[in-house]
Amino acid sequence: MVNEKDRPIYKFTTTMRLRRLFMTPSRFLLTAATVSAFCFYLYTCSLNANSSFATSYLEQRLEKFAPDSGNAVSTGEAKAESGLPLNLNYTRNITKLIFNRVGKCGSRSLVHTIDIISRKNSFPHIKSNVFTQKRLNEQEQAEFVAEVDVLQPPYIYNRHIDYVDFSRFGSEQPKGINLIRDPLDRTVSFYYYSRFGDGLTQRMPSNVRDVNLTFDECVVKNYEECSTNNTFRIIPYFCGQEEICRVPSRAALETAMRHVVNDYIFIGILEDFNNTLMVLEKIIPQFFAGAVDAYRSVLDKGDVQSFKSVSRKEPSEVAKTIMRERLALEYEFYHFVKQRMELIKKQLGLS
Repeated sequence: MVNEKDRPIYKFTTTMRLRRLFMTPSRFLLTAATVSAFCFYLYTCSLNANSSFATSYLEQRLEKFAPDSGNAVSTGEAKAESGLPLNLNYTRNITKLIFNRVGKCGSRSLVHTIDIISRKNSFPHIKSNVFTQKRLNEQEQAEFVAEVDVLQPPYIYNRHIDYVDFSRFGSEQPKGINLIRDPLDRTVSFYYYSRFGDGLTQRMPSNVRDVNLTFDECVVKNYEECSTNNTFRIIPYFCGQEEICRVPSRAALETAMRHVVNDYIFIGILEDFNNTLMVLEKIIPQFFAGAVDAYRSVLDKGDVQSFKSVSRKEPSEVAKTIMRERLALEYEFYHFVKQRMELIKKQLGLS
């Protein structure tokens, strides 16, 4: 017999015990199944015991990325009142704004106003070096998102560019602001600007049919420059980079409306520019405090007059009637935005 004193003494460390436990496949599978079942049991018990906490936490996470009113529109046609009234506690804490400015809608008046208040309110007004490229391919969209993502808030970034969906590239969507005007008035203004420029810029057009062709002649003779497709200019800024946004359609209109509700804090109307600035002062004062006074200084310097297209001839009633029919979708969008502005003015006591 082996003397007890001579029997080797084994000290089982934790590692050794685990090795013995998992030394065979059958033991390993049995142990893994047991542990998984036990963990799942603990997890379900935890959820039941803390369901109110879990729900509260989830709501907080969703609220972080929700529109200002919590009434996001994901499908179907948006209504003017969708997303209203504005949650001012939300809007007054926004630190990132994109002004994807629509051409010939008074954007330079707003840009010059922002230049002044950016110094007063201590935030950078960042102007893109790319001036005319509104439509981007997939790679260019990704580069644009990356460019904006690295900016340090607070800021207002401005560029002539169609809406870009940041979420497609894994980024949080910055909120937008913008300014539009009566579609026919914008079309006439752009027509003569493309030929003769404005008080600041003289144009030497190379891509127009006839420099001296009046807008009336262009409309009545139905030249391409004044066609429905070629005057579909406002909606694409809010619809986006998708193919459906390139040509007039109800799908493009409804997409633009949804983006307005979900991703824009406010879109003003040029014909009501003073109230546009007053709304901006009240809903995002961290950026626009003092905007009305700043605009007065822009007016006093005579800058606004120099922004207007030169050699403009007012169209006849016949041409106006024809063009309003061609611009039917643009007018529907314009009245949608205008109605939203009236509702916001009423909320703020400005109507």
